[in-house]
Amino acid sequence: MNSLNNKPSTKHRHNITYLQEWGQWERKDGYLVREKRRYSFCGDCGYRKNLRSEEIETVGGNDLQMHPINFLNASEIKIANHILKELYKSNNKKRWNSWKDSLFKKWNFGLVEITIDKLHMHGFIIKRKRKDKTRINHWNLHCILFNEDFMVSIESFLKINKVKKQKWEEVPFPPLSPAGSGNAKILFDLILTNQKHYNNGGALIECTNGEKLVFPKSSGNSYLKIIRGLHGLYQLTISERHLFLKEFSQEFFSDTKLFSKSDRGKLDRIVGGIEKFGLLQSRNEVLISGTFSWEWDGEIGNSMAFKNYLALPRDMVSEIKLTKWQGKRLLIIENQDLFISVAKGNVLNKNEWIILFGSGYLSTEEYTVVGELISLGLQQIYFWCDLDPYGYFIADNFIKNTNTNIPIYLFGFNSNWFSKLPVYKELLQTDKSEIDKLLKEDIPFQIKEVLFMMKETGFKGEQEYFINFLDRKTFEETILAESIKLN
Repeated sequence: MNSLNNKPSTKHRHNITYLQEWGQWERKDGYLVREKRRYSFCGDCGYRKNLRSEEIETVGGNDLQMHPINFLNASEIKIANHILKELYKSNNKKRWNSWKDSLFKKWNFGLVEITIDKLHMHGFIIKRKRKDKTRINHWNLHCILFNEDFMVSIESFLKINKVKKQKWEEVPFPPLSPAGSGNAKILFDLILTNQKHYNNGGALIECTNGEKLVFPKSSGNSYLKIIRGLHGLYQLTISERHLFLKEFSQEFFSDTKLFSKSDRGKLDRIVGGIEKFGLLQSRNEVLISGTFSWEWDGEIGNSMAFKNYLALPRDMVSEIKLTKWQGKRLLIIENQDLFISVAKGNVLNKNEWIILFGSGYLSTEEYTVVGELISLGLQQIYFWCDLDPYGYFIADNFIKNTNTNIPIYLFGFNSNWFSKLPVYKELLQTDKSEIDKLLKEDIPFQIKEVLFMMKETGFKGEQEYFINFLDRKTFEETILAESIKLN
């Protein structure tokens, strides 16, 4: 008789091995929970029988990695720093039963428990518990571990700076599908030529006209950025697509600002005219939304003839004369997707507000439009920029370049909006340098506060992630209540 399945057998007797493994995470009461499952296994026939679980792990189920300074007080931050640093240094091999005594000697027992509970609730710490065999439905804590999914946030909190290479830095010359003729063939041959220079140990790039640009070591990853830019141009050319600078930077560098106008200029010099390869100079329209009328070449136009927003050709802006404008407040939005969402969503009254797409630092055409609005009685200007140091610089640059007494505000640039971001991006070294400079300047405390949060967390944010926060009923009130006056 086989004692494991109660079935008579004369042919097989199980060769039992006892194994254990962690199951899948399951969401329960706001936490993620998984069990270590023990089972018996026959290596001969594959028979398996699950046994009782005696160990579980739990961790907060938050998707947003909120920085600890947002949910811990000063004393708790000190304890959290010590705990996470010790777990990090030991690679999660601290023995809780022996370690906890030293923690409780150094800090108040209750304060340590509160700190661990908060870190656990917000997803930074995993609690591992064992079944208490003397009590029903009770589990005893026997180990704490840092959550490896929160590694970037933990390293930022502990101020551990790791230089992480992007894929395009690790593999500068990925395999290319051969090109037949035309512009694609020109780029294909150019990339192969420069790959030979790279393989020979030279950080130089040969141009289509034979000129060679040398990149010194002090230039950092500038050389690899340009190489990646050439690959990006090749991808655009073979797919017959066209992108503007920010879109190009986002697609091939995962950041709208990483590939700059200066980088574009170098690439233009290398290929001898960049637009024919798909990277466009700049948008050729000024996007604007509001209630206004204009005159051009003896003709009269009205914005009400267009739905949501109007695209004014840049080469006409200096020739168009604005004759009437109804709104008294101007909102300048840096991100195009957000601009279109605000304009199409009608979250602002077009009779009260003018909305302008700024695309970073304002160009001559945008300055021309704003200048005419001021002459027609504009009363307030609001900037809505990315949550990075350049977001402040864009508004500040406008103030320095205009001679106006109109109040100028910065919207969405405070700790509240930073905490609401659903997605964050890592700060670049250039971002960190600019933040350090700004923190030394005399700027509004709300801006310093959010810059400090960026520095502490190691993250920044972009506007497009705020699209879901637009509320037609309260958006205008939010702008007026939460904007920071800059002049």
